[in-house]
Amino acid sequence: GAAPLASTPASAAPAPAQPPAAPTAPTPASASRTVPARASLGDVAFVSGEVPKARAALEKLGPSVAACVTDHGGLTGDEAHVDLQFLVRAAGIAEGVDVQKAAGISPDAERCIRDLVTRRQIGTPSSDPVGVKVRLLLEPAG
Repeated sequence: GAAPLASTPASAAPAPAQPPAAPTAPTPASASRTVPARASLGDVAFVSGEVPKARAALEKLGPSVAACVTDHGGLTGDEAHVDLQFLVRAAGIAEGVDVQKAAGISPDAERCIRDLVTRRQIGTPSSDPVGVKVRLLLEPAG
């Protein structure tokens, strides 16, 4: 007959000792509690005309805006928002994007959002140029 399999306990072979975690390289979760964000579109206002597709174009950016915030420190307060202002010319892209006011996020997150919207296709304006003011609302995800 066949020889039975050796039934040695798994602990018979000494497991290699786990080195202690290096204190100089904390995991991001232990370094600080990053609060992931969810973004939604607040008020959109137009100056000198309108951009009919602007709201839909900006709403599509929600997940990317949230990623900017989450990847750059998360929310720093219970309520957060970013007020942007930019021009849309005949080509339909956002130009001269400026953060007018921001609360509850890091300066790096502000820059990320500004860069995200800059040169983004927003839609054909009714006149050239049309000024756009938009508030992006941010809240904890989950």
